[in-house]
Amino acid sequence: MTIEQLRKGIANAKAEILANLPEEGGRVGADIAAQVEQRIVSKGETAEGGRLSPYSTKPVPAFLYFGRSRNQAGEAAVRARAKKGEGVSYRDFRALNGLNTSPKNLQFTGEMWQGFGVVSVQSIGYGVVEIEVGGKNARSKLLLNAHSKRENTEITAPSQKEIQLTVNGIEARLREIIERNLA
Repeated sequence: MTIEQLRKGIANAKAEILANLPEEGGRVGADIAAQVEQRIVSKGETAEGGRLSPYSTKPVPAFLYFGRSRNQAGEAAVRARAKKGEGVSYRDFRALNGLNTSPKNLQFTGEMWQGFGVVSVQSIGYGVVEIEVGGKNARSKLLLNAHSKRENTEITAPSQKEIQLTVNGIEARLREIIERNLA
């Protein structure tokens, strides 16, 4: 390969990287969001590796859960408890609806996680994009914020492992572009 071919290949690789930067930013954000969601839903862990707090065992009047169940069986069980004058904790409410009670995974209907992902990808300078990951709608923003306050941590923060996996993906894609343009 001549010096001129090398210069041209480098210029082409740079142009391709810069042209694909917004798209790559979206991919990076989606990768991080998917990893964060997977960690919380499957393991109930914070970014630091600790467990989320347990679901509440404090009973409240059962009627407060009327109309909030995922299915008819859950609704019937809540109404039966209310008829007996019994309280229902959030942990009990989840169990009545056939959901896990440990570890805490912040998933009931899936609505919050469906609304979680890439909010924006903005160019903030030459060759630099800023990626915002969070609630993509008002309801998801509200729930993510409430859970973060309750857990006293930013629940959507990526772990170091998730960041490293994402960096590895970026590096592999950059290598492909460079190799393709210098071949």
